[in-house]
Amino acid sequence: MIDCSIIYKHRREQLLKKLPIESPEDRIVLCAGSERNQHGRFIQDSTFFYFTGIDEPDVVLVIDPEGRDVLFVPRFEGRRALWMGSEITDKTPAFEYGVDRIYYLGAAWSGYSAGDLDKRECYLDFLHYIAKQRIAGGRLYIPTMPSWHGTFPQQFLAWLIDDVHMAPSQNVACVAEEIAALRRYKMGNEKMYIQEAIRRTAAAFKAAHAAIKPGMYEYEVRAIIDGTCIAQGSEFEAFPTIVGSGVNATILHRRHADKMLKDGELVLIDAGATSHYCRADISRTYPVSGKFTPRQRELYAAVLDTLRYAETLAKPGMYITNRERPELSINHLVRKYLETTYGLINVMPHSIGHFLGYDVHDVGDYRVPLQRGDVITLEPGIYLPHEGIGIRIEDDYEIGDDGNWCLSDMIPREIEEIER
Repeated sequence: MIDCSIIYKHRREQLLKKLPIESPEDRIVLCAGSERNQHGRFIQDSTFFYFTGIDEPDVVLVIDPEGRDVLFVPRFEGRRALWMGSEITDKTPAFEYGVDRIYYLGAAWSGYSAGDLDKRECYLDFLHYIAKQRIAGGRLYIPTMPSWHGTFPQQFLAWLIDDVHMAPSQNVACVAEEIAALRRYKMGNEKMYIQEAIRRTAAAFKAAHAAIKPGMYEYEVRAIIDGTCIAQGSEFEAFPTIVGSGVNATILHRRHADKMLKDGELVLIDAGATSHYCRADISRTYPVSGKFTPRQRELYAAVLDTLRYAETLAKPGMYITNRERPELSINHLVRKYLETTYGLINVMPHSIGHFLGYDVHDVGDYRVPLQRGDVITLEPGIYLPHEGIGIRIEDDYEIGDDGNWCLSDMIPREIEEIER
């Protein structure tokens, strides 16, 4: 069995190799997400999880150039373990997380979830540690630009830099691009988790497809999707499931699902399960009655044909989208294909696809062409509100040496398969 802590430590070592480390006192500071920014189930900051595998809030990791990484954790004094069933303390074996030591951030919190940022005593031990690096001339590398009005990691970094009087232009550097470059290339375990997320999503689409009929409500379809994903082991939704029927299918990110499915309409589903924080993103469009009308069949066939065309383009050297190089941009070529082949202009308001991984719209520089190891979506669509028709077919792909392979091809998309 692979020791997962080794995987995360290796990722941190790869990040260090990308940085111009000039002093043994240089440090990278990574912040976990916070429950204070969320409602319901806690979902970890994706970058923090990528480098640690830790699913706990308000934790801070300090990466040492010489491999002596330190984890700082809130002092909950056992209260969190009582209420939430988990808590990392300074007595937790450090090797379980691939770090050299585990320390408390500072004084104890008053409850089982983190308190307010202005309680400086709760971070005092961490501040003393960082101050020592500052005295020694060390530089801080951070994963995102600090902001008083952003997410918890951004707020925490802004507060930290202000508190220890560090000038970002001289002593602090943002390494978001280096992190994005690392996260963009998917290694073996990530591919495995993405594939498992897709498998769970496939089971959900199969259940929903079998159940769809006139008289159902969109929320019933959504419940089948979400319930099946959970039953398959999905920790949470990759994103809020979208179900739109009739004209609602032309609203790309419709929040509500309160319309009844009617005979003769189409229903568009956009959903994804997760596995170890890796995500799937799939779209399918089904006829509510089980059979496409002639017009629906015509348009669906156009979308499917366009997807097949996009599949021929998705290979190293091409771009998902690139305004400066439209001849190499899948997005631009697909739009041209819809126009020249089917006479359809301005029917697809979204891009042809995006990177996929620990975020559903994963990090990655679109200015850099596709390369082996990328995982992307391809999702052509046609949206005609005046006809009450919205159609999208979306699959997930891994880029290989000279092409790609579809990771979600087990989910039926052919007209005959769907009607059968």
